[in-house]
Amino acid sequence: MAEKNEIRVLIKGKVLTLSGYEPADYQQKVANYVNDKYNECERLNGFRFLNTETKSILLELNIADDYFKAKSHLEVLEIEFEEKNKEIDKLKNDIEVLNRKLKESKSQVAELQENVAAGAAQIMRLETELKKKV
Repeated sequence: MAEKNEIRVLIKGKVLTLSGYEPADYQQKVANYVNDKYNECERLNGFRFLNTETKSILLELNIADDYFKAKSHLEVLEIEFEEKNKEIDKLKNDIEVLNRKLKESKSQVAELQENVAAGAAQIMRLETELKKKV
């Protein structure tokens, strides 16, 4: 089992102690994200004049918005990834087909070269016979 980590972080000007099994740098990253989000909301007109509960709800909504946008983006990327994998599989299949055709073509070329060589030999033989008769 992983070791439990405990770190002190600063969120909304308050020092808090976080405890969890995630690495300390990850916990700090999460705390920084929440703090940055809070500061982002603080810059909005009227946010600082809202009551604490409303501020918390708006902060939660902003974080949820980021989450759902990231999740949606991930889903799009997963679809694109699957499409690319299908395209790669098709290209691999095309390569196999082309390699088979190339092998067949090389075989045909070799056969034609043998025919040309045999034909050239026959022409030489016929020319020799013709010279003997003349």
